[in-house]
Amino acid sequence: MNERALLDLHSPAVEVALRGVLHGRELPLYRMMAYQLGWVDAEGRPLEAGPPPRVLGSLVLEVASAFRAPRGDGALHGAAVELLLNSCRIHEDVAEGNLEHRRRESVTGVWGPSQATNAGDGMHAVARLALLDLCDTDVAARDVAAGLEALDRAAAQFSEGAYGSGSERRASRGVEAYLRAVSRRDGVLTECAARLGAVAAGRAGAAGVANMAEYGSYVGSARRLRADLALFWGRDEGSPYEGVRSPARPSLPVEYALENAGPDVRRAIGDVCAKRTPAPADGRMLARMLEEAGSRAFAEAAAERLLNDAGAALERTELDPAAKERLRQLAGEIAEAPVV
Repeated sequence: MNERALLDLHSPAVEVALRGVLHGRELPLYRMMAYQLGWVDAEGRPLEAGPPPRVLGSLVLEVASAFRAPRGDGALHGAAVELLLNSCRIHEDVAEGNLEHRRRESVTGVWGPSQATNAGDGMHAVARLALLDLCDTDVAARDVAAGLEALDRAAAQFSEGAYGSGSERRASRGVEAYLRAVSRRDGVLTECAARLGAVAAGRAGAAGVANMAEYGSYVGSARRLRADLALFWGRDEGSPYEGVRSPARPSLPVEYALENAGPDVRRAIGDVCAKRTPAPADGRMLARMLEEAGSRAFAEAAAERLLNDAGAALERTELDPAAKERLRQLAGEIAEAPVV
């Protein structure tokens, strides 16, 4: 089976909903949003390359389908969480001074931090409006309100995580602090998507919504840890080293080594990570030191535990076996999808 079968299945419907939400909005602000979503270049010209897979939106649709919602139900919920995701990414780039995002200039790099902040805030507002459009359909008002609550709760928790991560970078760091940050910044967005899928179905019940939220949180955190592993060792055994994060962007392998390796190894790791542009040889040396310190094995085991916890949340949910199996498959697809 295609390794991205379910993401490829659902992404087109989410894409259509996203374009519908932004259709007819002509101000330059919305061109910035279209740029962030991967539709156009900085001049507003359509890009030949397609946009990235809509991972969170796809999760919304698959969860809704698992609760036997009609096909396509949840597309606006999927568009809303994708808008929230990109709002958060813009604000991350502003806060961290990232001038590049997804291998091209970031919104901050093109338009500056002030206008990027406007675009990020605007995407959150448009996400809420997308859900409010459901008031003009046969969706119950309580379900619209539940969707808005899930979206805003995720935005608030992401902000709390961003604030906490900044404080932890300035003070002490470590494995536990890093895993908390992952849960609050990556887990919370995937949790929101899974929760929105259950809400969109309209028949999951309180227990079903809670179980799906837990499932999503674990899957999102596992995705970040798999991305951390890919940073140093690629997506498979033959993949090249993918780069070095600076200490301003911690990763689990580095945090584990800094907490558990000997002083000489910790010093050498710190020297490599402190470089603004590490050379390829630095990256290979760092990957080797981290593996020898046990970082790779530790991070792989941590990611696997999170996926097992996601599976346990599924088992507590009243779904038919085929639906559970598809959600297990999707968890694996999401965990292997690059973080964008």
